[in-house]
Amino acid sequence: MNNFSEAFDWLLSHRNYGIKPGLERIEAVLEHLGHPERVFNSIHIGGTNGKGSTVTYVRQIMQQAGYNVGTFTSPYVVQFEERISINGTPISEEEFTVAAISVREALERVNHPYGPATEFEILTLIAMVHFANVKELDLVIFEVGLGGRLDSTNIIHPLVSAITNVGQDHMHILGNTIEDIAFEKAGIIKQNVPIVTTVVNEEALRVIRRIAQEKKAPITIVHDELNVHIAKLDEEGSTFSVITKQSTYSELTIRMRGAHQVDNALLAIRIVEELTSFNYLVNEDEVRKGLELAFWPGRLELVRSNPRVLLDGAHNPEGIERLSSYLQTIVQGRKLHLIIAMTIEKDIQQMLEPLIVLQPASVTFTSFNHVRAMDPEVIIEQVPFDARAEMNNHKAVQEMLREADDQDVIVVVGSLFLISEVRAFF
Repeated sequence: MNNFSEAFDWLLSHRNYGIKPGLERIEAVLEHLGHPERVFNSIHIGGTNGKGSTVTYVRQIMQQAGYNVGTFTSPYVVQFEERISINGTPISEEEFTVAAISVREALERVNHPYGPATEFEILTLIAMVHFANVKELDLVIFEVGLGGRLDSTNIIHPLVSAITNVGQDHMHILGNTIEDIAFEKAGIIKQNVPIVTTVVNEEALRVIRRIAQEKKAPITIVHDELNVHIAKLDEEGSTFSVITKQSTYSELTIRMRGAHQVDNALLAIRIVEELTSFNYLVNEDEVRKGLELAFWPGRLELVRSNPRVLLDGAHNPEGIERLSSYLQTIVQGRKLHLIIAMTIEKDIQQMLEPLIVLQPASVTFTSFNHVRAMDPEVIIEQVPFDARAEMNNHKAVQEMLREADDQDVIVVVGSLFLISEVRAFF
């Protein structure tokens, strides 16, 4: 393995091993590597939706305060290397290769009674080795890949843990009830480590509270503690004021769209306030600037104005509900056109119901380059409304742009793999 291409191919060769929840393999390799995950301070962010947005809010705030911040996120939208970034700059090909060589050597030397490592485990290891090698790195934010309790990222011992929300996603792995899913998400709670959450579902909160109590982890339930006033919520973002136990923030502005982004921003504020207990210094102006600068691609992202084209990676019922709530505020007399692609495990009719009630003028099902992509021809046989199928997502977008009027709204929605491919079109 001498270059990035070879390192990347080696990583992808482990994709066939799928998803193997558990920490035994990664623990063994990290021990062989000298525990790079213990070199840096970290934050751990889990939940069903909003993890990536919360990561970018916290990162931007901490950068405004003068700190160098690493992030590990998934999946990618613009380029693969963005999953491992510092101050928003993706890992270089050379840095990726150096870290991958170390990880491969460790994997070859460690006995594997639990079987081969997965792609995500290896990528997590590469990230940890890279962050440990970077000088003057003040903080690393890890986004949970799947669930939490048995996710590879759960090997870290963070300064603060956070859970955005608990919803119905990956139920074939995480469980069939909200309590089951909450148990997996709450698995990131560590002994005596503060946990901050914007979860509002009472069934999920009971599980989170119980585990926090068992772990003696101080818990902050954001919506119980904070006094929030939303002054503006429109097509281009939100303005809100909030009173916390530590400070008062007046007329904060965020550019990411949707009411749910206010929740993500509130969570980020409380995470940052928890960090001040560890001698991180952040003032109100830095919070304000960080929130306003925050941007996360593929989350209600506007890529064209006439007609208005939005890309949104909503891929579970809660995400679709949030998208629908936002669209209700902006469609208002405009024609709505949907371009949709999902993965095979989704209940397509349940997923689409909040969007269909908006009475879209057209619905196109498409696909993307992934083994788990649902066949659009299969979908149109299942749905009880008129729709078209177009395998090529770029062609689906081109056709819709030709048909739509300038005042219409086109929404490309579904898997982030779809969003990544369509975003390259614009």
